[in-house]
Amino acid sequence: MQPRMRRLFEAALAVRGDLEALALRLGLSDRSLRHLLCLIRGVGAGRAQDLFDPRRCGRPYEVQLRVQLARYTRADITSFEAFLQDDPVVTAAAQVTGRDDYQIIAFHRDAMAADVWARAVGDRTEVARVTLLRTRTRFGHHVPGLLLGARLQKPD
Repeated sequence: MQPRMRRLFEAALAVRGDLEALALRLGLSDRSLRHLLCLIRGVGAGRAQDLFDPRRCGRPYEVQLRVQLARYTRADITSFEAFLQDDPVVTAAAQVTGRDDYQIIAFHRDAMAADVWARAVGDRTEVARVTLLRTRTRFGHHVPGLLLGARLQKPD
């Protein structure tokens, strides 16, 4: 890694992705830092600069849904994954090992909406079983890597 890139990487880690603090630490203007980040994305070393926060957009209730499929046919897997990609409440889905096949992160307006959604997922023909876990994130994020942006806020 080039020294300039290493310096940026180490500074980003030190300030935990806070863009304002990163610009200050590197002695760059906001515009210069954003230009540098665009270049980094252009060469494939960075993927995102912003993150949609569902909690601030009327969906404060986070849940994890663990799903076990009924059958492992290509058609069922394709259908279920297409459903996940199209569902507006789903922010992340991962295939997992163990008893369950998928772990899904979703945001809802309240507990009742989450329960209704989980039952609807469980009623799909591809699904054998669902387990709903209510989540209260204390810090961090579900996105791999370091997010660059405003300082992460701890929920109330």
